[in-house]
Amino acid sequence: MMCANCARLLAEIEDLKAELGYVGETGAAYRARKTLGLTPTEFKLAQALWAGRNRPYVAITALAPAICTENALKIHVCHLRKKMGAAAVESIWGLGYKLNPAGVAVLEGVFDGA
Repeated sequence: MMCANCARLLAEIEDLKAELGYVGETGAAYRARKTLGLTPTEFKLAQALWAGRNRPYVAITALAPAICTENALKIHVCHLRKKMGAAAVESIWGLGYKLNPAGVAVLEGVFDGA
C-alpha cells in the first residue's frame, strides 16, 4: 500500500520516462549486472567482444571510440578479466582483443537469454 503522494510521484516518473523516450535495461544488460556485476561501460565492451567472437580479434580502433580512450579501454578490459576470469579476454598486441572460449562460456548466459 502506498500513500497518495508516492503514487503521484511514480506516475510523474513514468510520464517523464515516456516523454524522454527512456528505455530501461535490456534483458542482457540486467543479467550482466546481476550475474557478473558489470558496469555499463564493461557491458558495452563485453557486448562488442561478444559480437566479434567469431573473428580473429576485435580492433582497438573499433572499441575505444565507442567506449572511451585507448588507455581507459585497457583498464576496462582489466576489470572485465577480474569479473569474467583472467583467461576470458586475450590481448592481441597492437591490434585488439579476443574473447576466448572461457569468455564465450561466461557470456553465453548473458547474451543468449539463459
